Amino acid sequence: MKITIDEIKNLAEELHFDLNQDELEKLTQKADELLSKLNDLNDINIKNVKPMHYPLDKSEHPLREDEPIKVNNPEEYLKNTKHRKNKFVVVE
Repeated sequence: MKITIDEIKNLAEELHFDLNQDELEKLTQKADELLSKLNDLNDINIKNVKPMHYPLDKSEHPLREDEPIKVNNPEEYLKNTKHRKNKFVVVE
């Protein structure tokens, strides 16, 4: 698939880009190069590849199990805030 200068020009107009002829030519060339590289992906044989939801079987950084805690003492969770009113954190 080859992209034309007119397609780039129309896209630039839709995006409100003001491009001169030299910029249009360079952008068209870059777009052609990108599309060519992406088209190379079509040559990869994936017939025997099973679909997968995640690229890795196991995480390299496993998460710890959640351990819920109860803080019944408001002073315990309020000690790290600068602004508070009674038992509440004040967001400014």
